[in-house]
Amino acid sequence: MKTIKVYTPAELKELFPDAFEKAHERYIQSDYEIPWSEDTIESMKAVFKAAGLALRDYSIDGYNPGNSGLKVDIETAAGELAGQRAIAWLENNLFYALRTPWGLGKIKDRVRYQHPAGSIPECPLTGYCADDDYLDALTKEILEGSTIKEAFQRLAYVAGKILENEIEYTQTEEYFIENECLVYTEEGRLI
Repeated sequence: MKTIKVYTPAELKELFPDAFEKAHERYIQSDYEIPWSEDTIESMKAVFKAAGLALRDYSIDGYNPGNSGLKVDIETAAGELAGQRAIAWLENNLFYALRTPWGLGKIKDRVRYQHPAGSIPECPLTGYCADDDYLDALTKEILEGSTIKEAFQRLAYVAGKILENEIEYTQTEEYFIENECLVYTEEGRLI
């Protein structure tokens, strides 16, 4: 039986910096799952569902968000709304149901919501922060002149950007050092 001494990425960096560099480079090149990818997609789907829209086909590319795309089923008249009418459509079909109700008379109801009346709480659809990114992106797109359909189609790019940011973060030295479930030999070989 042979005993092998192993090191976390943090220990490897401190004790064997050259081996750390090699291990980090191999980690970056490895085929790993993008963190939060499923939650990011589920959050996007939740926005469509909350707005009463059918998301048909989608392709989200975290390595090149510009290649992301989706198809949304929306009636032609509503899909072509822009400006103030599009803002009203978003409010009536999506935001209104997410807002904290007004006129909560009972203290237990006020405590339950813990948000100012009329506001949309953080992460209201899935509890994941991408909810806010999607809702903000819809508002921004409409304010910049997009139609409802264009704004919802743009969510594919937003999802791709979220995943791209996750990929970039997972390749940082900081993330690698925090990943203590990985152990290495003093030569930088993964065990």
